[in-house]
Amino acid sequence: MRGPAAVAVALAVALLAGAVLGPAAASSPPRPVCPACGTLFERTAADHGVDVTVHESTALVQVHGNGSATWTICNRLNATDGFREDPDALDATARGLADREYGPPRDATLRAARPQGDTAVVVLHDPDAAERHAGLLVVDYLHTGGDGTGIRLNADRFSIRGPSGTVVTNTPASGSVNGSTVTWTGSVAGPGYVGPSLDGSPYVAFGAPSDRGLRTAAALALATLPIVVGALGRFVLGQTLLFAGTLAVVAAAAHGHEFERGPVAYGSVLAAVGAAGALLPGLANGPGWVSVPALAAVGIGLAATHPAVRGRQWTPGRLAAGAGVVLVLASAVLFALEHAIDAYDPFRATARSLGLALPFAACLPLGAALRGSRREILVWGGVAVLAFVVTTLTLVNPADPPTGLGGGLLLVFLYGFAVAFPVLGSLVLATGWALVSREPGSPWTA
Repeated sequence: MRGPAAVAVALAVALLAGAVLGPAAASSPPRPVCPACGTLFERTAADHGVDVTVHESTALVQVHGNGSATWTICNRLNATDGFREDPDALDATARGLADREYGPPRDATLRAARPQGDTAVVVLHDPDAAERHAGLLVVDYLHTGGDGTGIRLNADRFSIRGPSGTVVTNTPASGSVNGSTVTWTGSVAGPGYVGPSLDGSPYVAFGAPSDRGLRTAAALALATLPIVVGALGRFVLGQTLLFAGTLAVVAAAAHGHEFERGPVAYGSVLAAVGAAGALLPGLANGPGWVSVPALAAVGIGLAATHPAVRGRQWTPGRLAAGAGVVLVLASAVLFALEHAIDAYDPFRATARSLGLALPFAACLPLGAALRGSRREILVWGGVAVLAFVVTTLTLVNPADPPTGLGGGLLLVFLYGFAVAFPVLGSLVLATGWALVSREPGSPWTA
């Protein structure tokens, strides 16, 4: 193959770009769980001429059998004199909060606003709080998959209660379940009254006690299905088709090309590129920036130069198994490194980095298959396409996809790499081609 140096430079750039852009999945700013609690209430009251301080906020969402819900929000204040002197101020404050749609519910209407002792009570009505799936009512107020935002618990207690005769049939993340009610504990205390972040992205399902188990799982799966379909269409379908088309062009070009070098030449360049891809980010930003693609490139490249490897009779299946062994070893090295530097969630970081390496590694058996039949080429090309899909799914959770700037960056990253993966993987493909002997027992040399 001509121009291996240019391919090596391009592959090095890809490895660096993967390390930089791969983790990008930032979401939009967190939204408050309660639209009329804490500092939101204080600021809106001040806009209507009443200066108050919220000492405690609670919110109870009563879900009804028809899917609607009544929100009862209670803010314990330092004083309610301002609202008693101007009865319209509390109503105006509550209407302003409902109209601004700071958080769930999205289409709420104000039903009541009244002072009650040292507490301001706001009652909202949401006509569309829950949907029925598999016979269960599913509330998605706290599930972020629909809009990609996080949740701030800006209430001291936030509770969702199901209709009479129902119980909570699932286990909502970080919530405390008691019969038909699930409660999350937050805070309006501290600077800015921002509240802690909600752990997880929970649905709340209400049904009969006998509905726990498979029926609840089906209900939650149906609730998530539109999100999954949308995410697959946005982050997977188009990118996979582009990857498959680019891979077909690269494979066709390689199939009609006479490779001028052997495994020693291609393996040496591949190992050098991998070493650069591991050392440069590691030296510049710390050992946590070392990646599985870089380590795997070193492993595959060095193996291709070893006489014992060059002297074997290789098939696409054997090369796939060998690439798998290298990926496992590279992942083990990265995991140990991440653990040694006390990195956050070493397992997840290693899994994502491994995902980025799969399409490159899949080019090794595909290169060998180019010497075989059309069927072999299609099979191993399909394996490479599947590897790209797996890569995408390690970066995107279809049930809770990223949105906003992070989602846009990830979208661009995946489209770019749908082209870059097969083009830059041509060096790995050439190594696989070179490792397959023209005749049994006569391996290629440099």
